Amino acid sequence: FGEVLASRAIRAAHCLTSIQ
Repeated sequence: FGEVLASRAIRAAHCLTSIQ
């Protein structure tokens, strides 16, 4: 569960940085 949560958090952060 922790791994999935961390993966999703990293994914969201990557998307945010990509938009910027």
